[in-house]
Amino acid sequence: MAQFRRARRLDPIGVSEILTIGARAAEMKRQGAPVIILGAGEPDFDTPEHIKTAAAAAMQAGETKYTALGGSDALKQAVREKFRRDNVLCREFPAA
Repeated sequence: MAQFRRARRLDPIGVSEILTIGARAAEMKRQGAPVIILGAGEPDFDTPEHIKTAAAAAMQAGETKYTALGGSDALKQAVREKFRRDNVLCREFPAA
């Protein structure tokens, strides 16, 4: 099997700056520095079970495509309900 060789025309393209920053922050954290890594959007905890279950159910239901830019109607309704419930908002929001 042939060994992979990157095309020379790609040489000017370096490593993503955000990945470089993330690697540096991770190293600092390993050394004991009080670092909160916000770079690449990778949480430092496992996804909660109820979210994994909901994601699996959505995939099984065929919900695997991009939504409209503003999100699905179901998502927007869930967000409205969350704010009504958790933030004691009484005002009705338009259905957008």
